[in-house]
Amino acid sequence: MSVALWYYVENGASIGPVQAIDIDRLIGLATITRDTLVWQEGMQDWMAAEQHFSFASAPPTPVNQRGVVQGAPSGGTRRPPGLNAAAPQCSFGEAIRVCFLKYVGFSGWASRSEFWYFVLFTFIGSSVAGGIDGALFPYNELTPISSLFSLTVLLPLIAVSIRRMHDINRVGWWILLPLVNVAFYCLKGQSEPNRYG
Repeated sequence: MSVALWYYVENGASIGPVQAIDIDRLIGLATITRDTLVWQEGMQDWMAAEQHFSFASAPPTPVNQRGVVQGAPSGGTRRPPGLNAAAPQCSFGEAIRVCFLKYVGFSGWASRSEFWYFVLFTFIGSSVAGGIDGALFPYNELTPISSLFSLTVLLPLIAVSIRRMHDINRVGWWILLPLVNVAFYCLKGQSEPNRYG
């Protein structure tokens, strides 16, 4: 069972991924208001939080003297500059968390940061596992720790690679072409909806 992960906008920056229960908690703290933009995989663009979440017990949205909601984007729910509708950027820890939560999630998108941070994690993890194998089994050709780590990250790595291709509007089969796919992995994702959502 996959957990729905949400992103929200705070001070013009994308925050997340967080679970829906975290969004509800932030609504209760008035961190997220009715007009705060939210997004999750499968949505075409950022939308106002009130369209997806209940604000029954939330404090009223602050309004200035002219009756305009404070902190709301002017002209409706436009995406703030720099936010990609398809795949928000991730930190190193977020990328690892998202990739393991979407262990075999082959649909949707993955940003460049999500993909490359997970590749970095697998490289570091393989190096550490190899060092542990060398320390524990110095005269043995078996590498049980490295093998176990490789098996653990194999499916998430394939899944994030396919989602990365979807972010640039390419079919997932491109991951089978070694030189071409590296160039594709470096491309910026599309900010408008494509055939994958």
